[in-house]
Amino acid sequence: MSWYYPAGTSSAGGSGTVSSVGLSVLPASVLSVSGSPVTSSGAIALTIASGGATSNGYIASGDFNLFNTRVLEWTVFIPTTDVTTGDGKIYFVVPPCYANKNIVSIHGLVITAGVTGTTDVQIARIRAGSPVDVLSTKLTIDSGETGSDTALTPAVINTSNDDLASYDILRVDVDATSTTKAKGLIVTMEIR
Repeated sequence: MSWYYPAGTSSAGGSGTVSSVGLSVLPASVLSVSGSPVTSSGAIALTIASGGATSNGYIASGDFNLFNTRVLEWTVFIPTTDVTTGDGKIYFVVPPCYANKNIVSIHGLVITAGVTGTTDVQIARIRAGSPVDVLSTKLTIDSGETGSDTALTPAVINTSNDDLASYDILRVDVDATSTTKAKGLIVTMEIR
């Protein structure tokens, strides 16, 4: 993996113009910048600009997490279909590129809001035939709302069950629906 600072832009110190600077992931024994080596997981533990400013084109070490984030998005119900309860509304087999990563965020969205009551969603991770709940507090979409981001009670990821291994199965379960059912359901997860 390489990242290049844009040609013709000023360096962090303001002393001249950078034509091209490459940043490559190397073994910890090879790369050390200001005493901050590459970590054992391959993450770069350094700050390129003081203060972590990103608006001026500099990247701080914490911003490297963005490069490691993967997104899973499922259309569980198409936009014109009522959301109904039941386990296993959709399944996903975890490929090896997601192994050793964790689920770090989750969001649910309906196309048409349900009325009266909530739409509740649980994610099950199945490993070696044994399902566990990924969420200690279910994802809810409140009455009259279309997204879980506005829920009175936000979803909470159970950090004991958020890790992924190759060929785990993720299953979307709908545990409750509004009295007047929502239509369409999309579930989005970030994995890092």
